[in-house]
Amino acid sequence: MKGEFQSLRDWWGNREEGEQAWRVSFADLEKNGFNLDVKNPHVVEVERGYSSVELLGMLHDSFKKSDELLELLKKEGVNG
Repeated sequence: MKGEFQSLRDWWGNREEGEQAWRVSFADLEKNGFNLDVKNPHVVEVERGYSSVELLGMLHDSFKKSDELLELLKKEGVNG
């Protein structure tokens, strides 16, 4: 089984903490409602601020893409 999971298989036999593997305490999991979506402590998240004009543009693009997808679904529903 070579391919995209080979590095995981290699690591599995000799598991150590690193950039892509870290420990999370039971207490932390319990405090977070057992949500396993724990952020990687090795990656610094950069918070980006947007102006209202940028946000409106992003919202407009999102609505436009949604409209395109809805049209595609309508056409597929008629033809499918």
